[in-house]
Amino acid sequence: MMMERTGALPGDRSVLRLSFGTRNNAAQGWLDWLEIFYHRRFEAENDFLLFTSPDTTAVIDYTISKFSSRDVYVFEISSHKDVRRVTDPAFDAADASIVRFQAAQTNGSTTEFAAVGPKGFKTVGGVKKISNSNLHASTNGAEFLILAPSDFTADANRLKEHRERLDQLRTTVITVDQVYSEFSSGMLDPTAIRDFLKYTQASWSVKPRYVLLFGAGSYDYKKIKFPNADNWIPPFETLESNVQILTLATDDYFAIFDPSTQRIAVSIGRLPVRSQTAATEMIDKIINYETTAAYDSWRNRITFVADDGLTSTGDDGAIHTDQSERLALVYTPDSYTKDKIFIVQYPTVNSATGRRKPSANEAIDQAINRGTVVLNYTGHGNTGQWAHEKIFSEDQDFSLINNKGKLFFLVAATCDFARYDNPEETSAGEELILMPERGAIAAVTADRVVYSDQNALLNWTLYQNLFREDSQGKPMRLGDAMWLTKQVLNSTNDLKHHLLGDPTMRLAVPRGRLSIDSLNGQNASTLVTVNALSKVLVKGNLRSQSGAPASSMQGRALMEVFDSKRKVLVPEWGGYTFEVNGSLIYRGEVSIRNGAVQGMFPVPKDVSYGDDRSRISLYGWSDSTDAIGYTENLAISGAAGGGIDTSGPAIRVYLEDQSFHPGDIVGPSATLVVELADSSGINTSTAGVGHKLEAVLDNSQRTIDLTEYYRGNLDTYQTGQVRYPFLDLAEGRHSLTVKAWDVYNNSAQAETFFEVRAATETGIFNAVNVPNPFARSTTFTFQRSSTDPVDVEIKVYTVAGRLIQVLEAMAITDRVGRIPWDGRDRDGNEIANGVYLYRLIVRSMDRSVSNEILGRLAVLR
Repeated sequence: MMMERTGALPGDRSVLRLSFGTRNNAAQGWLDWLEIFYHRRFEAENDFLLFTSPDTTAVIDYTISKFSSRDVYVFEISSHKDVRRVTDPAFDAADASIVRFQAAQTNGSTTEFAAVGPKGFKTVGGVKKISNSNLHASTNGAEFLILAPSDFTADANRLKEHRERLDQLRTTVITVDQVYSEFSSGMLDPTAIRDFLKYTQASWSVKPRYVLLFGAGSYDYKKIKFPNADNWIPPFETLESNVQILTLATDDYFAIFDPSTQRIAVSIGRLPVRSQTAATEMIDKIINYETTAAYDSWRNRITFVADDGLTSTGDDGAIHTDQSERLALVYTPDSYTKDKIFIVQYPTVNSATGRRKPSANEAIDQAINRGTVVLNYTGHGNTGQWAHEKIFSEDQDFSLINNKGKLFFLVAATCDFARYDNPEETSAGEELILMPERGAIAAVTADRVVYSDQNALLNWTLYQNLFREDSQGKPMRLGDAMWLTKQVLNSTNDLKHHLLGDPTMRLAVPRGRLSIDSLNGQNASTLVTVNALSKVLVKGNLRSQSGAPASSMQGRALMEVFDSKRKVLVPEWGGYTFEVNGSLIYRGEVSIRNGAVQGMFPVPKDVSYGDDRSRISLYGWSDSTDAIGYTENLAISGAAGGGIDTSGPAIRVYLEDQSFHPGDIVGPSATLVVELADSSGINTSTAGVGHKLEAVLDNSQRTIDLTEYYRGNLDTYQTGQVRYPFLDLAEGRHSLTVKAWDVYNNSAQAETFFEVRAATETGIFNAVNVPNPFARSTTFTFQRSSTDPVDVEIKVYTVAGRLIQVLEAMAITDRVGRIPWDGRDRDGNEIANGVYLYRLIVRSMDRSVSNEILGRLAVLR
């Protein structure tokens, strides 16, 4: 489009307005470029003038004016590599601000000139000495290179020390400013990072295999839109920024040194931290994950979440479900427990905000909080949520995450979930990684719109590498798994998928192998058939890499027994089916002694009778290591047999801890504890109708399934415990009923009630002293809605206000606090009969928060 206007522009400022007219309300327009050509006067501004010759053949007279003095220099600058000074300018005798000169011009080209007066020369803003980092020295070398801004070097060095201590991996920390100084003349330039990394491969004595970019980046290189945003380590941005499916920010650019192959040469990851506080929290998170993470069955569990087919404009059918099903069945080792949350099987609720599946949200939240070593999502998404039904979102689910010590590795085959180059927004994928002590430890996901089929291919290929062992027999490092994946896949779609995490980190997966050797004395290498209501004795051993029995482990194992797998039919998808785990038959702990495992479980009446195979899984751990094993050589067949049992289980229900009494106060995130005992064993199978281990809150029609939270006590199937975490109980009074069944389908139930108050660190309720009045001694008691440690101080006064005693208790974590007093003052004398006042003061450990309650007590002897 071209517009033309003749005549002088009105005033000193002109405004050009562009409008985009369309009948399509969803259409958008972008301005590609705009050029304005106009005739201007040859007058300097601030002693400076740029101008261009006309395209003609002639000797041209130039008259330029408005300079502050005759001290004017004229330069020909057509070629910045060959700047020439015009040596014969003439100055007007009457007007010192006017300069004249001549220059020959040839048709077919133009000449650019710059005229500069004494005030027009730019001055240097400052000069400072820069120490020589000597990145070009061939004696440099490291296997792991951490590239960090200067603000984050302290935490980068903490990671360096951790990695060298834990893995003996030679590590170096380089600041991004050092790279700019040596490879881009001090200018922010993503290509400087690429050139530096390429140089290390060609010239360093030890060539880096892993590179960590320690800091978030921004697409706004020139700080036009976000002048105050830090571009700690810039990503590489493609030119196609206005074509949604082609635009991308990629870190692979830094590791691609041969453009003919487009394959990364080193493993590269990024920690998208935006502040020094976030940097410290992130390194704390990594170190804790690798040194103090809980040994438990979460390390053996992989959770697969799949979108259904419905979108805002149509139906994708079984695409996402089938991709996830194939990932679980074909590409995930069978030694892991595979939990599936395929949302097509969850009911839809239509609300004012759209189609929702709240039970799918709840299932994902619970899976995260129970613990899962990998959380894998396949389906639609954006920067803030999964699926059109918003089954997992930043605004409604992230605050409920409570998986400290059980962090997951996230793989999200979806669009936009980690758009880490936008300073205006922290995407959900970033937020999960940046959560202090919670959420994800690392992620592989996309930063832009991506294609479903190519996502699935990358997901499948990643899994082929992720669960392999390296040359040391250890779990594959995340960076190695991603590097191997991108040796095979390097499309534009693949460039949008990144490792957000430390590339040298290994997943907290079990490292040893347990074998299940016999079932009821029969060799477990062949199918063993048992009857319902029978007992099954399981024996196994820890195995060395050669397969021989190993006697090095002393610890425990969690034994999980599942009924045969079942098929879920989706009629609307043309009879499509997918496979899910069978009902939980038993879950309980058994001892490991000198590497040997032995445990017994009862087979409940509620099972899927037939010849389909059931599964027994073992996860074992000691103070320093863990191991897994499984068998599917178990079949449950034949009629129910066994003895006679007509009594239901014994049930005890409380919240938080055993000091609970009905009516006590708890916080919104209280833990329900149910202790169960039955001589025949507790039924956890859901194969029978109406026989679930469940709870009902406030007589609701909706029950709470407690099956997944039951665990048998050590070396016995006759007692066990449920620990169910409530996530967001409403304040006020509540009733709770728990119903349980034994393996003979005898039931029992127990009830309790409680009150919920907002959980504050120093919140105290129901402070009393018992007895009151007292003769010789009394005990101050109070309730709290939190179990965070606090310091408690009790000051006792006479009614006249004289302080006579101070009682202290430090670092109390009990929900019900009890502080005894012998009724003596600070001098050790018994106090006299009468009424006294007391202040009960609760302070947080750092003394930043406090609360107090006033009370009265009486002494009567």
